[in-house]
Amino acid sequence: MKISWAQPHSFSAEEHEIYQILMTALSMHLGGLCARLRLSSEVRDLDLVRFITGQLSIASTFDEALRLLLLPAPANDEAEVVLCSIENDVNG
Repeated sequence: MKISWAQPHSFSAEEHEIYQILMTALSMHLGGLCARLRLSSEVRDLDLVRFITGQLSIASTFDEALRLLLLPAPANDEAEVVLCSIENDVNG
């Protein structure tokens, strides 16, 4: 079968079928690669959350805890975290 033509060419039924099979296989392969990249990214995110959670449980200061919460920020050197709390007094 010819792979290239000197002039525009209409596909024969056989060529159309072969290209359909190739495109189906290619799209399945690319879909698998995209899924693997998404999964890999999600695993990295979960690992980071697990690490931060573990470190928060042993953080000894608020500053240390806030620094840990900055880790997932895309540009954590430019990010800002603020901690506030609402507490009841003796009157509720």
